[in-house]
Amino acid sequence: MPAGLLDDAELGILHLRPLYAPHDPTLVVDLAYLQLNPTAQRLQRRPAQPAATFRTLHPQAEADFAFYRDAFLADTVHTTELGYLSGWRARA
Repeated sequence: MPAGLLDDAELGILHLRPLYAPHDPTLVVDLAYLQLNPTAQRLQRRPAQPAATFRTLHPQAEADFAFYRDAFLADTVHTTELGYLSGWRARA
């Protein structure tokens, strides 16, 4: 992603990469954070590139993980309410 592209966005934007099960390269088991724009950093109180994975940081957010995983695997846009950020919606 080009540097500075999303810095002025008013929306929190997460750039995530799927992590696959070692025994099944088609099974997404977690998500790595590649980049959070400044708005997402403020909302989640995280650095631009968190070292921990989504499920490590949000172990109680199984429905949210399932949303991101399913959106990654699908060819359509998904929208949901986020359980780990009360009052916020996600679109992927």
